[in-house]
Amino acid sequence: MLTRRAFVFALPWLTVAASPAADDNAGSLRFVRVRHRTVLIELAGRRVLVDPCFEPALGAPGVFAAPPPAFEPEAVGPLDLLLVTGSEPGAFSAASTRRLRSREARCLVPDERIAKLLRLQGFRRVRVVTEGERMAVGGVDVVVSPSTSLRLAPGVGFHLSREGRSLWCAGAPPPFDVDGRAPTFARAHPAEVVAACALGLVGGGLPLTLDADDALLLAGLARARHLVSLQLDVVPAGLGALVLSQARVVKAAKPGGPRVVVVPAGTWCRVGTFG
Repeated sequence: MLTRRAFVFALPWLTVAASPAADDNAGSLRFVRVRHRTVLIELAGRRVLVDPCFEPALGAPGVFAAPPPAFEPEAVGPLDLLLVTGSEPGAFSAASTRRLRSREARCLVPDERIAKLLRLQGFRRVRVVTEGERMAVGGVDVVVSPSTSLRLAPGVGFHLSREGRSLWCAGAPPPFDVDGRAPTFARAHPAEVVAACALGLVGGGLPLTLDADDALLLAGLARARHLVSLQLDVVPAGLGALVLSQARVVKAAKPGGPRVVVVPAGTWCRVGTFG
């Protein structure tokens, strides 16, 4: 179990705390960012781990500089769903999934290579998914959204809903001027929370995924109340043109639009309901 001293900081419809209440499951929506793209979600009593990567430097020493994860994979506990949005460092690590205690989780992944690795580790319910698929998995309604991968391999996102609560893990959608599928998906699939990779780029260079404005627009199109901006605590080693800046995403936020969730990794965020 995760054991951290609790504290509370309130925003409209959002409470953050270092540990969640153990008995608040029915109809609840809460999440904790482990680091980078790795997020643990509790959705109306179902537990979902997205993009399991707990390895130092995301498993790519010399390529990325990353802080340690907020907790280790052994502390994750039982899981209903294990979701992978891509195959690049930070989105998946076989060394990390090997350390997870739950082998009963239903796994949805973007390619057969990851599926094979998980099956070899003892995960018995593994499915390769593609954009546009709809399914009910472990009591959660899942719609697979368009995304991309830094390795030019298949990438996906996952829109999750259960008992009237919803969260969209969008993965790493490409910039809107490159590919317009993500905005189209957002309009058709509202979500209370959107979690997406967003790079604040300084010093030029081609963006690999959404910039700050596009990430906020994506959340707005999905009519989300909150945007969880991922990927902002990792710096590519030796790539001075790519500077990841959470401040740029916060600065781009507009009054009345989605609120950018800015809390330390390891802090649980509980999303309240209207009224």
